[in-house]
This record gives sequence, structure tokens and C-alpha cells, in this order.
Amino acid sequence: NVMEMRWSPDGRELAYAVMGAQGGIFVARPDGSHRHEVEPAGGETMQGLAWAPDGRHLVYTSSVEALGLRLADVRSGSSQPLRPVSRNDIEPVVAPPAAVPIAPLQPGAIAFTSDRDGIPQIYTMDATGHEQMRHVTPGAVTYATWSPAGRLAFVRLTYHGEVPRSGVFVTSLGSTALRPLVTVDGGYVVEVAWSPQ
Repeated sequence: NVMEMRWSPDGRELAYAVMGAQGGIFVARPDGSHRHEVEPAGGETMQGLAWAPDGRHLVYTSSVEALGLRLADVRSGSSQPLRPVSRNDIEPVVAPPAAVPIAPLQPGAIAFTSDRDGIPQIYTMDATGHEQMRHVTPGAVTYATWSPAGRLAFVRLTYHGEVPRSGVFVTSLGSTALRPLVTVDGGYVVEVAWSPQ
């Protein structure tokens, strides 16, 4: 069961997560050659892969850390938790090199979803797991993704009575302004992706 698949920054390799007792995180060439295991799952869940801009490191969610984030070195196979560990830190995405730095964050910053404060919201942190910040918006917020210029798109879910309303919004770090792109009444948006432009 392959759960995630992500191209490396140079487009030469694919990282993917395999579920199950024999699963783990693997990296291979697109033709399947040069396949190697980065991190064995050992019966734990691993998902939410994101490459760092250096093409050497992967950030992912691991149930080893109670659904916390870990950073793995693709070449050496070593990994470490991104501190502080918090339950249900998921869906990491790494800012591209061209992203405009927002102090104290720099290019390579990580955005992720966490419900540590009771409702899913977007948080950011630097590449070492420090400088963690919550970006508050009304409703439950998930599936953040960085634009090439460093803006964040995400899915926000609210309810009107029992009717769900989800939508895609764009914001810049440090701003409280939200730009709505798509709204779906009575349904759900489940993922967002930017075009290369």
C-alpha cells in the first residue's frame, strides 16, 4: 500500500511511503532502479512526505512520535524528531528555496497541520523544529501547501448547521487576510496543489 509519492527537487528520484509490517519510506529512480529504504516503518504509520530543498532530507509524519514530525537523511538513513514533539502534527510541507523569508522563518521552513490546541490549524516552524507559530483562521484548516513565491494555500472547513462548507484559501505569512479561491457547499475539498508558475 503506497500512501505517498513525492518527486525530489531535482526530479531524479521519487520518495514514497509503504504501509504495513514490511513498510517504510523508500527512495528510487522513476524507473524503479536504485531503490533504497530510508526508514523502516517497524509496524508504525509513516506518511505526509515532503522533500527539503537540499534534496537530501525528508520530513514526514510518524506514529513513533504519536503522529509527530520527523526529519530523515535520505543518504545516511538517520532520522530524528522535530522538537518539540506534539501529538497529531501531520501533513508537513517545506517552503521552496525561492520563498520570501518571513522572520524568524527562512526558506526551508515547514508548514504543517496540528490539532494541539483543539482544532486543526496551520503551524509553521524552521527546518530544525524551532520557532513554531500558529496561524489562526476560523474553522478547521488542513492541507497547507507553499506556492513557489512562499504564499500558503490551504483548505478550511466550517459548518452551517449540519451542512459542511469547505474552501481553498490563500494567505501570506504574517497577514490575517484570506483570499478565497473555491468554496464547496455540502462537500469537501481534500487536497491543494500549486502550478509551477
